[in-house]
Amino acid sequence: MQYDGITLIRQNIGILCKSDQPEYIAAEGKVSDLEGFFCVLKYRKEADAKSMPRFVKVTVNAYSL
Repeated sequence: MQYDGITLIRQNIGILCKSDQPEYIAAEGKVSDLEGFFCVLKYRKEADAKSMPRFVKVTVNAYSL
């Protein structure tokens, strides 16, 4: 969809983001008209740097509303 020369993303698709280490990294899917689809990753407040894994796998799934 286009508006004023800018391509907008339609809001009829959702996105799910899931971390395989949710006790350390939280993953949340977001949809924005101007920016598109993306995952927001946040460290958990109770995460301990000494025991935190070096790699975290994030799974992304898109679905139709």
